[in-house]
Amino acid sequence: MVKLYLSKINNKASTIGLSKEIIAKVNNFKNKQARVQRINAHLLLQWAFDTHKVKNQRTRIGKSGKPYLISGELYFNVSHTKEFVICAISDNPIGADIETIDPKLKAMTTGFLSANEQLKYKHSSHVVLTKIWASKEAIVKLLGTGLTKRLSTIELDNLYTSAKRINVITLKWKNTFIALASRCIINKPLHVITHKI
Repeated sequence: MVKLYLSKINNKASTIGLSKEIIAKVNNFKNKQARVQRINAHLLLQWAFDTHKVKNQRTRIGKSGKPYLISGELYFNVSHTKEFVICAISDNPIGADIETIDPKLKAMTTGFLSANEQLKYKHSSHVVLTKIWASKEAIVKLLGTGLTKRLSTIELDNLYTSAKRINVITLKWKNTFIALASRCIINKPLHVITHKI
């Protein structure tokens, strides 16, 4: 089971209902936009947990920086852009990313494409490149390596033949691409649940 929760960022979102611990973490961000994005992410995550009737909603951050539920009831992953926040919930480990489609990405391909991919995608549009970027971000979030693993070391074509098979699905949502990564099959069509924060 994989469910994807999505919300438009609410710049006036309140911290009411969030734990003191989460509010303290959010307040550590000096950048107002970063605080707003994190508040929205925590509110959407809390709503998703409530929807799944998760009793103990306490989370921790693992050694690699990947968050997890202490109870182990479900797996989750959160991502945001300036405009949207997503939360993926699954009964198996999951990685999720959302990226705004941006023409500037064409100038950054050496940072996230392998040498083989640079040849393969050298004439690709920024839309295709955004889809690849989001897919690779979802993979490193699934693996829990964060950006300690260079995105250019991941070749999407090799994921499906490797012993550690990783499945990635993508979804174009307005001006973004959403990618989900899992070692299990993610069925399409993906069930997207929108929520207003």
